[in-house]
Amino acid sequence: VRMVRINDFRLEAALEGHLLLIYNIDTPGTIGAIGTCLGRHNINISMMDVGQVLEKGQNIIFLRTDTPVPDFVIEELLSMDNVNVVQAIEL
Repeated sequence: VRMVRINDFRLEAALEGHLLLIYNIDTPGTIGAIGTCLGRHNINISMMDVGQVLEKGQNIIFLRTDTPVPDFVIEELLSMDNVNVVQAIEL
């Protein structure tokens, strides 16, 4: 199963495994900071897709990871500047 749109965001993501759905303000370095945070906790990203709404300055990021993302890492992601929503999904 593939998803191609969430609200105003267009993206293509396979819906399987350990997933993170992240809404963020589109600013330089935000995606890198998210990857660095996950890497610091030994969480490998196996897939990433980004949907963007330029006129709103927002992104949606869909990540698949090799392992589940613990709640404390989700809280750390949420504490980052420009990150608005982080939702873990297990399929």
